[in-house]
Amino acid sequence: MSTVSFVWLGIMIAAIIFEAITVQLVSVWFAGGALVTAIVTMFVDLDIWAQILIFVAVSLLVMIIARPLINDRLNKQKQPTNADSLVGRIAVVDDDIDNLNGRGCVKVNGSAWTARSADGSVIPRGANVRINKIEGVKLIVSQEV
Repeated sequence: MSTVSFVWLGIMIAAIIFEAITVQLVSVWFAGGALVTAIVTMFVDLDIWAQILIFVAVSLLVMIIARPLINDRLNKQKQPTNADSLVGRIAVVDDDIDNLNGRGCVKVNGSAWTARSADGSVIPRGANVRINKIEGVKLIVSQEV
């Protein structure tokens, strides 16, 4: 085994350690590229530019193929919060909703929430509204017809 192969194996180990520290799917692709390059350099004596080309090409290929699969798996594990279950529900305006004056409150499930109108219109107290989304601690609502 050539010294160059050990260098690529060292790069692979460094990429794995960096990935373990960050846990952000940043360098794991380079570990794959370095491993393949190390294996190739064990059997073939290549110019440094050819080695770098193999490293970059394999790293990109691993990223293009594996990243969507890994992201899909990670995103499936996210659980919606109780607040997320409010989207689409009907609430009652407890205090007039007026985006320009920064006012508005709705009650849903017995809890009071700060609310803003999705279209900027003023919504009077007592009106029924549909919760469109949550932005921070504010519900973005539309008046029900």
